[in-house]
Amino acid sequence: MRSSKPRTLRSPGVQASPLLLQTLCWKALNTQLSGTLQDMVDLQKAGLRDVLREADVNVSQNIARQLWDQKQMHEEFASERTSLQTEKASLQHADSKLKDEIQQLRLKLRILQEIRAGHVTELRKQLREGKGRCSGMGPSFPTSGGT
Repeated sequence: MRSSKPRTLRSPGVQASPLLLQTLCWKALNTQLSGTLQDMVDLQKAGLRDVLREADVNVSQNIARQLWDQKQMHEEFASERTSLQTEKASLQHADSKLKDEIQQLRLKLRILQEIRAGHVTELRKQLREGKGRCSGMGPSFPTSGGT
């Protein structure tokens, strides 16, 4: 016949009480849960690393894009600068030619003024001589006085 005592597991020479079994189960469950939690934490860290890596890639792409844009602008400015320097040299050459032309025209003007002054002087001299000849001749035409 059976006894009314609660059954307990027995191993050779060791007797386990329900409290001990419950404690061992809780301990095993705790160990299992701790491992699972650690696995979840590791997964989250790995996911976070992936997110951070992706963010780094996005930031790197942004920086690369900005650097590319700046390089393009620099090349455009360099091209524009070269063009402006060429235009400046051309304008300086034209300016130099115009200054030479102005100098030549001023020289011609001064020469023409001197020639004109010489002609005016010559004409005045001829006028004085003509007046002198005329005044030395006296009146050669009779004056009409009513007779």
